[in-house]
Amino acid sequence: MSILEDLWFDNLVVQDAEIRKGSEQEKALAASVRCEDAFRETLTEKQKEQFELCGERRNELLTVFEKEAFIRGFRLGARMAAEVLSDD
Repeated sequence: MSILEDLWFDNLVVQDAEIRKGSEQEKALAASVRCEDAFRETLTEKQKEQFELCGERRNELLTVFEKEAFIRGFRLGARMAAEVLSDD
């Protein structure tokens, strides 16, 4: 595993993430939860199981995308730092 993956998987903690009260993240999360709860009420038990499975797969995919974006951003920052510090 690379150092960036260790950092991503919290094997190297830089900063704990939190959702601040009143933030865009909190509002978006609350809206999403309300929407999912309302939708879930209309589903049968079998449909609820399938919906949960789809949510788990979506979360796995988002984690992969977020990790890759984190690594690309970190590498870009390192290249920027290297350029700033070079003697060109």
